[in-house]
Amino acid sequence: MSLFSYAGLLLSIACLILSGIIFKFARNKSHKIWGYFNIIVAAWGGGTFWASLASTPLDAIIRWRITYLPCTFISIVFYHLVCEFCGLYRPKMLRFAYIQGITLLPFIILSNLFVNKTTYIFNSIYYHKATVLFAIWLGIWSMITVISFVELKRFIDGASGIKKNHALYLFWWMLLGFLGGTTTVIPSFGVPIYPAWHFSICIYAPIMTFAMLRYRFMDISIAITRTGLFIAVYSIVLGIPFALAFGWREQLKSLIGEMWWLVPLISSTVLATAGPSIYLYIQRKAEDRLLQEQRRYQTTLRRASLGMGRVKDLKRLLKLTVNIVTRTVRIEHCEIYLSHKLSERYILKASQGWSLADNKRVSFIPADAALIQYLRRHRDPLVYDEVKQRGQDFKDQVLEEIGKVMEKLDAALLVPSFIENELLAILVLGKKRSGKLYSQDDLVVFSILANQAALAIENAQFYEDMKKTHDQL
Repeated sequence: MSLFSYAGLLLSIACLILSGIIFKFARNKSHKIWGYFNIIVAAWGGGTFWASLASTPLDAIIRWRITYLPCTFISIVFYHLVCEFCGLYRPKMLRFAYIQGITLLPFIILSNLFVNKTTYIFNSIYYHKATVLFAIWLGIWSMITVISFVELKRFIDGASGIKKNHALYLFWWMLLGFLGGTTTVIPSFGVPIYPAWHFSICIYAPIMTFAMLRYRFMDISIAITRTGLFIAVYSIVLGIPFALAFGWREQLKSLIGEMWWLVPLISSTVLATAGPSIYLYIQRKAEDRLLQEQRRYQTTLRRASLGMGRVKDLKRLLKLTVNIVTRTVRIEHCEIYLSHKLSERYILKASQGWSLADNKRVSFIPADAALIQYLRRHRDPLVYDEVKQRGQDFKDQVLEEIGKVMEKLDAALLVPSFIENELLAILVLGKKRSGKLYSQDDLVVFSILANQAALAIENAQFYEDMKKTHDQL
């Protein structure tokens, strides 16, 4: 088997496995469409594998025709996915896409106008030659694909939060997959590019699946950096031994003789050993530059949390906390709601950077509110975009109600502050001025800050009570 064969086989297996995972955990229609998309890509990958094993030109023609049956619907289902994901209503365009795809099927499988000739390339594959009908098919296929990316780009420009991050994943990773997959048609036009780049789909498909199913995912810039470095490093690790084994075989034979194979074997062993270390080193350096700002304020917040216990004045402690968080993280606003047992409320005690009028500010949250009960039960930070999306996906009335409360608070993030099992305070954070999402590392740092704040608040309250008692005495 050729490298092209292995790429098609691995692609088919990977997408079939992913489609099973998707259908098991699908929560909405866009997830199901993504599952069907992976089944179609798996069928196409299996077709390329099957076509690459053809032993005669006639056999190859039949196999290539069958291979392009599922391939026809890759761009169509992708457009359907974009419409569903972005909430676009495009019935006429969707009908046109599906009708033209179904109309072309008989011509693809039965007509000699689509695939009628092959050429033996790279000493391993009977590859089909492009015809006029194939060029028309490819033009329509490309047009639908381009329209899909244009619609997705427009949605990204107007979106925010988790939805925008997911849309960016969909845009860039699908672009990687389509560019890799499109290279398989280039040899049919007589261009001598080895058609194995559809292996890139094996990289983007798992990433896209987890990005679709998970609410909170890493920043797109980090994901692209990691993937780009991985491809670059391992292209060298795998490419050099491959080039030595297939491109320099005759030269190595003339220099070394029958033991020529030792050169690619040794080089592959050395590069495979050094590859992971090189990749991790470059990744760490690149991420240090990308996350420089985030790590700076996380370090500042950790240091601030350690010094909170020294502040004995409660009012000053709360004001200092919201000031540090607002200034350091560069967010729009920050508030602290403190438990008041007598009134059974969480009352606004400190605020910084609030942009709305004072009369629109939420002054208290009832202790029996769904938000408070949820925080007491789960004890985890709440991200507004995640709460809103989960409420829609699962039709959860509690989460929908919590989302409405967070919307009134203009809260991008809520962090509970506990003393043992008592919810002592709630830290409300607005959006970052940079427009970036709160990362998982951010949530960990804010949780540490909230726990330290709870201890400091308890100490300050105890100190105030002691001071009042002393004054009374």
